[in-house]
Amino acid sequence: MNLFGPGLGLRGPAAVLASYLRRLADKREGGRIEAAQGIVRLVERGDVDPEVARRKLLEHADDRTFGVALAVAVALARLDPLGESPRLRARLLDPRAYAADPRMLTAAAREFVALADEELRARLREEVEARSRSSIGLEQGESCAWILGELAAAGEGTVVRTLQAMLSDPRVGNRAAAAWALGRSGRPEAFVSLREILSAGGREMVERALRGLGDADGAEIVDRLMDALRFDAPRIVERLRELPSRYRRRSLTAP
Repeated sequence: MNLFGPGLGLRGPAAVLASYLRRLADKREGGRIEAAQGIVRLVERGDVDPEVARRKLLEHADDRTFGVALAVAVALARLDPLGESPRLRARLLDPRAYAADPRMLTAAAREFVALADEELRARLREEVEARSRSSIGLEQGESCAWILGELAAAGEGTVVRTLQAMLSDPRVGNRAAAAWALGRSGRPEAFVSLREILSAGGREMVERALRGLGDADGAEIVDRLMDALRFDAPRIVERLRELPSRYRRRSLTAP
């Protein structure tokens, strides 16, 4: 059976696909995640038939290792945004997400907001906001903030109010995650909260807010903060001045 599109040779792409499939069945989580990502790249380059890749990935869609299941859900959504975005939404709402690598979870949330339709994004927003309100003082509040930060960065400005409420959470990890998410959002609605954090917040809150601002998609809010803090917090202004280089790299940090 020809696994590839017409006119494509079997040797190179076939060997690479076979290698990824072996790694996908391996025991190492990192290798399996990279394999799922690699299979999608093969499809996007036109080297592998999308339906063949989809069938192979579906074999691992319910993997017991959450990181692998999440990576496969992202891969499937990239292959079929309309049909597979609901699966990715379900993974983002999985109770195991609170213990996931924040970089992986935020990357998956970014993929979701880029691929899902408006209705599905709204459903995720409502569900994550509701979960954040029921997670006061609980560890899973962090993952709620990470996802809400990505939704806000994608234009869902109403979630800023939820993130602002999380700044009063009794658990410091949740407050810090909310500070990152407000910075990541880059939203004008987050300006006052970020100004207060940067001018009077504790070290952890300040560092997380700065990290989020470094991950924001534009420099407008950074410019406003530099102007607002130039007399009251000159050291913070210097830190803010160092951030724009990250806009060129677009290599997001871990929340």
